[in-house]
Amino acid sequence: MKDLLYIECLNGIGKRLAQAREKAGYSQDALAEKTGYSAITISRWKNGHTAMKAVDIIKMTQVLGISADYLLGTVEPGKQAEKIIAGLSTEQKNLVMDTLKTVMAFLQY
Repeated sequence: MKDLLYIECLNGIGKRLAQAREKAGYSQDALAEKTGYSAITISRWKNGHTAMKAVDIIKMTQVLGISADYLLGTVEPGKQAEKIIAGLSTEQKNLVMDTLKTVMAFLQY
């Protein structure tokens, strides 16, 4: 019998895979055609019946334009930038802010 945490992980990955697929505008069949996987395989991942291999995760992140962190559930969308910023020094944060101000000023023209 599979451990509950394992099942929850598979279900979470499946849910995020389905959300990313829908956001990218692919049907399950279209995603299957684009990636070379069968629609049944994608359905098994989506429903948490089968675990994805590393190569499967890489291919899906490339096709769907998402990060592996998002697909695996280690970083929620929008949280990745916060994680990166948190690791910056004060000097680096100031540089980022100055750059953003410059870009914003440019976009106003």
